Amino acid sequence: MNSAPVRGYEEDVGLHTDVRVIGHVNLARGLQTSKKLIDEILVDPATRTGIVVVPWLYQEKINKTNNAVYQAARKMTAKYPHVKFYFLTPEKINETEDRFLIETGVSLTDAKTWLSTGFVAMLFALDVCNRIDVYGLSNVEYCSRHPNSSSSYHYYEPGVQRECEYYQWSETQMNKGHKFMTEKAVFARWSLGYNIHFHYPSWRATIRNVTAELETPFLQLYKEALKSGTLEHIRKAARHVRVVRRVKVIRRYARVPVPPNNMGVGPYVIPIVQGGMNI
Repeated sequence: MNSAPVRGYEEDVGLHTDVRVIGHVNLARGLQTSKKLIDEILVDPATRTGIVVVPWLYQEKINKTNNAVYQAARKMTAKYPHVKFYFLTPEKINETEDRFLIETGVSLTDAKTWLSTGFVAMLFALDVCNRIDVYGLSNVEYCSRHPNSSSSYHYYEPGVQRECEYYQWSETQMNKGHKFMTEKAVFARWSLGYNIHFHYPSWRATIRNVTAELETPFLQLYKEALKSGTLEHIRKAARHVRVVRRVKVIRRYARVPVPPNNMGVGPYVIPIVQGGMNI
């Protein structure tokens, strides 16, 4: 996903990426600032991706004439014809946001958050894959059980930022930040109904993830603040801290390119790329 590299990490993440999902805020930032990444992701036949899917991580009106993200993708698709770029339509963005509301009971607007690339990538994988193998994604309880874990947030940036510290911080913010632990709880629920498997660390969800309401640090804090009437007070009192929009890497060992319009493995699946725009 995003600008996560393959070179140097082949033993862990495979030799090649057929489909790469890049959140819209990361497209220009990641692929236009590093010649090394451009060569790996868009140029070198041994490592380049065949398809780039670009989801908007939050609603935004897109003017094709002057939108920086759209124009960046247009330039790249002209310069690198072996790589096809697809955008989600506004309808698909709405459906993806609705899925977050259905699973958590809280809308993105009320949660004051935006979707991670990993959340949208998982929905994309559910649509196009018969089996999903997720590597390097711990479960929602991992950090509470391993509070001193030194695992890095990104596998390719060891020592830069600890995964659990960032997860715990962002999960307790009432007015900003991704809700990674909440998304993990959603993934656990989905894994009980679909062919999803987690590795390194390996874990399996329990039936409680399907039958009970999700219980994550963010949802517990949100519901308590909403019930006590202190939610807005907490948000107004919160310090304004700049949040770097970075995402957890989820990678599957894909070998055969899958056309983005090959949708649908069940009624639960949202075809998030159907109707997408090939630019």
